[in-house]
Amino acid sequence: MSKAELHPFSDYFKYYISLVEDKDLIPVLQDQGKAHVSLISSLSQDQLHSSYAPDKWSIAELIMHIIDTERIMCFRALSFARGHQDKLPGFDHEGFVGNLDLKDYSITQLANEYAAQREASMVMFEGFNSDAMNKSGMFSNDLTLSVHGLGYLIAGHELHHLGVLKDKYGVL
Repeated sequence: MSKAELHPFSDYFKYYISLVEDKDLIPVLQDQGKAHVSLISSLSQDQLHSSYAPDKWSIAELIMHIIDTERIMCFRALSFARGHQDKLPGFDHEGFVGNLDLKDYSITQLANEYAAQREASMVMFEGFNSDAMNKSGMFSNDLTLSVHGLGYLIAGHELHHLGVLKDKYGVL
């Protein structure tokens, strides 16, 4: 399914989804995954733990934020695909990052963790039929998005942060 086939969704998600090419979801996730593993693997250990300003996330924290967000969006996609009707809670991304301890994390560990999550995401989305992909759900803040839309949100969220890596950290 392509981005053009998305059902209407809350305006809140438009920015992230607009960053993604209008291609089928799985090739988008696959291409991003390859590029991101390559990017992570190209970093030095010093770069991984550096930030562009005091009190800003390190590159490792930013990458782990991308991974954590993808995990959460996949849980939401699975919940909606399986017919979950209750509103799903939000998550405090600052709290998640604030509870990370990445000082001993290696580039290889981070690249492997990202690759494993992306592979799991692609397999999950590939397993959804068109009925499941078109199911929608609601978040605690009354925002709605389809399973299909969550796949593009994952891709767009990552593209947003890759832009931050380029603009603020000088990586890419």
